[in-house]
Amino acid sequence: MVNNEKLDKMDKYKALLSEPGPEVVGELIHEIRRLKRGKGDADARLREKLAALCHDQWSGWMVYLFSKCEQGDDGTLIMPKWAVEQWSCQAGTKYAGLTPKERDSDRKEADKFLAVLSTESSKRGER
Repeated sequence: MVNNEKLDKMDKYKALLSEPGPEVVGELIHEIRRLKRGKGDADARLREKLAALCHDQWSGWMVYLFSKCEQGDDGTLIMPKWAVEQWSCQAGTKYAGLTPKERDSDRKEADKFLAVLSTESSKRGER
């Protein structure tokens, strides 16, 4: 039997993570604070899991970015022109303006957060 309340909560998380911007960050912070009320150690564990995921995502991106650069004799890295142009364009584009492939890539990263939140929510017996 599917727990509709749990699905509703996951839909809310998906909606929050699918639309970037300051208002969404505010809603996510509000939701995290709501989860934290009276939770103590469980909150600290969730925070650490999310922080580890953030680090893994950042670290993975840096490894990829460095792999595209040319290394100078002094150890500096030179980013190729195509990468500067592509990533500058993406950085200046709102989520809704990204290509379907770019949005899919962001959704895959958001799914990692949803998995952590879902697991923690299940452990806490929340919907």
